[in-house]
Amino acid sequence: MLPFKASAQVAEPVADSKAVDLTSLGLQIGEQVPDLTLINVHNYKSTSINLSDFKGKLLILDFWATWCSPCVAMIPKMDSLQKEFGDKVQFLSVTYQKAEEAIPFLSTLEKRQGQKYDLPVVTGDSALKNLFPHKSLPHYVWIDSNGAVKAITSFEDITRSNLSNIVDGQEVPLGEKKDISIAYDWKDPLFFDESSAKFPITQYAVFSGYIEGLSPGYYNTQPIKNDKVPLRITARNQTIPQLYQIAMGKGYTFDWKHTLLQVSEPERIIEFDKNGEAYLSSLRDGRGFCYEIVAPRASGMDLYDMMVNDLAKFFPKHSATVQDVTQPCMALRQLPGADFNRLRTKGKSPSIETDERNILITNYTFNALVNQLNFYHSKERSSGVQDIFFFNETGFTEKVDLDITAGLGDLPLLNRELEKIGLVLVSEDRPIKMLVINDRP
Repeated sequence: MLPFKASAQVAEPVADSKAVDLTSLGLQIGEQVPDLTLINVHNYKSTSINLSDFKGKLLILDFWATWCSPCVAMIPKMDSLQKEFGDKVQFLSVTYQKAEEAIPFLSTLEKRQGQKYDLPVVTGDSALKNLFPHKSLPHYVWIDSNGAVKAITSFEDITRSNLSNIVDGQEVPLGEKKDISIAYDWKDPLFFDESSAKFPITQYAVFSGYIEGLSPGYYNTQPIKNDKVPLRITARNQTIPQLYQIAMGKGYTFDWKHTLLQVSEPERIIEFDKNGEAYLSSLRDGRGFCYEIVAPRASGMDLYDMMVNDLAKFFPKHSATVQDVTQPCMALRQLPGADFNRLRTKGKSPSIETDERNILITNYTFNALVNQLNFYHSKERSSGVQDIFFFNETGFTEKVDLDITAGLGDLPLLNRELEKIGLVLVSEDRPIKMLVINDRP
């Protein structure tokens, strides 16, 4: 067998992996939409509807999910437009998620924002997604008053001006959303397999730019105890900091709150905008990369160390180190004489609800409160580091029920409320192990 060793090679994905625009597989602009009957309808006058019920209106299908932050951010805007345009326009929110997941989420959102949203919601959908295949969310399908597909767009086109002009019968140039996807099984090597290699390959390291249609992610086979499975690390469409987080985290991966960017132009390597479309656009514009390294399991190599060395070659303008960096921290501790017996859980279903004025945690340990604080105070600023780190040092491991009249952001008020139940947040600076990315001299 002739082994092939490569490092810092630029490669294309395997030849038989063709990028496909998923939207091209469904109904196209100008085609008539069949009169489907939809069930599992919520927040509407009936629990089932026919699409023909909306004939005579501009119908906009809003495909969304609870985990999609741009989708959730659009809910108040769509509700406002729905109220403004009345029976001339109808937004219909559609999610594949079950009612048990989506409806409580929407109820919590309404409580948090102090607003009642009147948009009808279809849960557990598969029929509409089969008609309009897509990959990224949010995804909008515009259906005209005659029941034909008018446009397939992202959220940027959902504007008052566009709706007003369309309702008035004017032609409006709307964007055309394309969802490019590649058929790829993350269990397989990304760049080479037995059918695509000209010669037998036993070991390689490959680097490429952004691959359109490939879902961002990371996979490694090092924990797999099987001599027949080679060692492999595959990073798909990742930024420079994310690649270093994988390599220097050695499997557990540094996250953003433990990453410090000390570079002169951070915007050149990472998009901090939480808008999903902006982030994907930045990956396409030269800030996204793929990397894969494969070696025989018997070699005993540390692929993470090899990945760090390769990244130094691929990105000579930057260097990365793991350091103890002093950061502002807060420790959650018991007050003297605190009795937590009255806080012990009553055994209801575990849940966490937070807004600007309340924290309601049911059937979780104090770790849940600390995790919520860490998440809330995690800031994707140019430094890439959160403003405060929180630790649970209560020593109490039982599950509790907490009902605190304070938000996660108002720490002085939160501390006053915590004191009432025998807790306190103590502020102090501590060394935190951080991934530090610098400009290379």
